[in-house]
Amino acid sequence: MVTAVTLLSATLALGGFQAAGLGSNHQDIAPRYSGILFGITNATASIAGCAGIMGTGRHLAWLFAHKP
Repeated sequence: MVTAVTLLSATLALGGFQAAGLGSNHQDIAPRYSGILFGITNATASIAGCAGIMGTGRHLAWLFAHKP
């Protein structure tokens, strides 16, 4: 249990580095259009996240409906 809590805490703490890198990446690519780029990538990620959840739900529903 202690190992799981430690690993989960480390994972969440290191997630801050990912967020900082994501924000600065758009400014490095095109400083003038970083807001537009961030909006496009954020919208794309949200659509992919929703589609992934919907696809997983449909796949699980299909699996449970076709149990032998």
